[in-house]
Amino acid sequence: MQSNSPVLVDPVAITDEVAAGFTERTSEQLAFKIVTDDGAWLRAAYEVLQSCLDPKGLEPFAQLQQALQASQQGTSPRLLIAAAFVTHGDRAHVVGAVSGTVTPIANLAAEPAPFVAALRHQATAAAARTRGVKGVGRRLWQFWLDEAHRLAREQGGAIPYSVLEADVDSVGFWDRLGYRWPQGVRYWQPPAQFNASGDYVNPEAPAILMARPASPADDRMARGTLERIIETLYRASLARQRTTLTPTGFERAERYLMDVVFARVTRIMPDDPTLNLVRVPMEDALQGGRRHVRSVALDQGIQHGLTPLKAIRSTDVEDFDDLLQAMKGMAFGARTLGHAADVLHAMMTDRGCKVVLTLSGAVSVAKMDLMLAELVERGLVHAIVTTGAIVCHGFNSERGSAHFVVPEDRTDTWLFEHGYNRIYDTIETEFALDELQEISHAILRRLDTPVVCSSDIVRLLGEYLVSRGMDDGLLQAAYRRQVPVFIPAFTDSELGLDFALFNHYQRAAGKPEVRYDPFIDFERYRDFATSTKVRGILTLGGGVPRNWAQQIGPYLDAVERAEHAVAVNSARFKYGLRICPDPAYWGGLSGCTYSEGISWGKFVASDEGGMVAEVLSDFTFVLPLLVKGLFQRLAKTR
Repeated sequence: MQSNSPVLVDPVAITDEVAAGFTERTSEQLAFKIVTDDGAWLRAAYEVLQSCLDPKGLEPFAQLQQALQASQQGTSPRLLIAAAFVTHGDRAHVVGAVSGTVTPIANLAAEPAPFVAALRHQATAAAARTRGVKGVGRRLWQFWLDEAHRLAREQGGAIPYSVLEADVDSVGFWDRLGYRWPQGVRYWQPPAQFNASGDYVNPEAPAILMARPASPADDRMARGTLERIIETLYRASLARQRTTLTPTGFERAERYLMDVVFARVTRIMPDDPTLNLVRVPMEDALQGGRRHVRSVALDQGIQHGLTPLKAIRSTDVEDFDDLLQAMKGMAFGARTLGHAADVLHAMMTDRGCKVVLTLSGAVSVAKMDLMLAELVERGLVHAIVTTGAIVCHGFNSERGSAHFVVPEDRTDTWLFEHGYNRIYDTIETEFALDELQEISHAILRRLDTPVVCSSDIVRLLGEYLVSRGMDDGLLQAAYRRQVPVFIPAFTDSELGLDFALFNHYQRAAGKPEVRYDPFIDFERYRDFATSTKVRGILTLGGGVPRNWAQQIGPYLDAVERAEHAVAVNSARFKYGLRICPDPAYWGGLSGCTYSEGISWGKFVASDEGGMVAEVLSDFTFVLPLLVKGLFQRLAKTR
């Protein structure tokens, strides 16, 4: 084992390419060095640690440099860093590194003066492990610990305990080296870094504290000694960061570390004056194949950056936007709705995005018309795909025909006999539908083309309403803003029946029929979808409108593959918001998730920048909240 003698080669961290040339004798060439300056040896050792360990628990390199400089000047705690290396050509290739401190135990009187050797980080480079360099970890640890004992003796002291902070994956290794757990003790590794103001960059992390007595036969430890050792570890950790903190920041960090973290450790420590040092039987637990284990070092969420929830009072919010923002910090449907508000805002404020609104269900009868019309009037919706029923009911509503509440004391037979068509809890009168038939037939008679599609008919209905100064609504807004409205299942509606009746009467009178061609709609929608690079879709309900709007991606994909062998220019949706109560497990299209749509080439995945939300609810509950919140947020950010 090499001592701390000069090494006349330049050090670098090991690489896979170099490790590929290792032989069976490489382990015999393993040598060790104490890092005494903050140059190339420290950099190579740090790179090995950085490649193997969680960066949140590793101090920044500059901080390690400063701590080593201070340590070489004889200050306590003494930072002790060792590297394991093999020579290859004119370079020393560092295959392992260990860092730790040798510090007098605070407030503990004994002869000789007690020191604690605390290992902080140890790692063996993956390239060395996979190439069979044997004994790096054990031999490096022994080299480091021998040097720690030497440093303690130089200062007239001794090391009764070596300690370390282990995780579940490493306790088996440390168990083989004689480290034991003080039974019943829960411990948190102190924050590796505080900012200048004294706030932690990453919080304390749970770990399994393990101690190795100088006498292998000693299987007990005084509780007071352990408290003083932990106090020493915490103060030593903070001392290494003194140069990066302002005086006020240091005081703040010290209060947090000692009054919060250290106090928590000691408060829940067993009351017994002596503690058993027991094995952590990890290897026993994993015999016969690895199984999941749960240790005493349980995380509290913040260590992994988990977002805490937050309750709100009514006084915490001033408007719908505030409410939706706050709901993101709540749970279940509230959080989903808060996220949906963010997706809607992102979709509507992306200047390069064209948005498709798809509608199914009784949107008009539910009196959502004006809210949706406002989206169109503000230029936030650029195409609409809907059902014929929605157009029918919306047209009747915009021309002044009322919808009514179903009386509770009337049967459906009574409703039928009086011309009242029930839509759940609402009535559409047959009288209004007969008037729609008359109006639509008059429009069809004035056509100057023998072939039409649904978007032609809806545009003519919108023109009719605008020309007569009718009440505002979705159809008029679409006409004024030149937003096309497509009805894929045109014949499945009162409007489709009216079209069929018109041709029936034309045939009976010996007059020419008007031909309906749905593929005119399809090609117009294709032109719309390919006119932009960014697409968004807002879906209320499911059904044919939803899928018809989404299938443009697979269609263009098929065209490209047929013409060019590969599809490059996709027409996927980047943004998507679906409000529909249908769950996925029915297997139906209306419950189809956006992630399922990714597999069909309909949506951009999140790792490519896609942003979607799915609210499993009746849209009449949540759409008013979302739209009002959107308008308020737009007003705030304008």
